[in-house]
Amino acid sequence: MRLPAHLILISAFLLCGMGFRQPAKAQTKPDKKAEATVSGKVTVKGKPAPGIVVGMRSSQPAQFDPTFKTATDRDGNYRIVDLPAGSYDVMPVAPALVISEVNNFRGQAVIVSDGEHVEGIDFELVRGGVITGKV
Repeated sequence: MRLPAHLILISAFLLCGMGFRQPAKAQTKPDKKAEATVSGKVTVKGKPAPGIVVGMRSSQPAQFDPTFKTATDRDGNYRIVDLPAGSYDVMPVAPALVISEVNNFRGQAVIVSDGEHVEGIDFELVRGGVITGKV
């Protein structure tokens, strides 16, 4: 069985053309590295508080939003790095200690822009309340 010459030529052309064709690539924006930082100091009675965990979460969290955290150094300083732009709540987390400011017991709100370095988000902690008595 012989194929007509024009079918052979069309088949050959299509096969050769497929070898030179490059797959289409989706146009995407290059991934931007989150480079913003938030830093400050945590103290207890005016003295540095080492080892206190400071955390950040989105002010309006969705189910899969990341949280960010770090611990204070021996001088009570902390720095949270590689943050994407957004609105966050920042607060220290320490057993038996609370933020001393009555109006600021839930931490501080911070708005971070791309590449911004927010400094001076400081916290003064005091001992939390104690309940005693007999039942």
